[in-house]
Amino acid sequence: MDQVVVDVGDDVVVPGDEAVVFGPGDDGEPTVEEWARWAGTIPHEIVTGIGARVRRHVR
Repeated sequence: MDQVVVDVGDDVVVPGDEAVVFGPGDDGEPTVEEWARWAGTIPHEIVTGIGARVRRHVR
């Protein structure tokens, strides 16, 4: 399965809005290390577990 639900709280969003799932943490977004800690695993498993259908965008 390659779906995810993102809770945006009370923010207003529309289709096509960007959702940052993880990043460097500079703007308050969670890091890969935080995702790994929440999942009880290591960061490598988080990034390698993302399927090929997910578009990658690196800034």
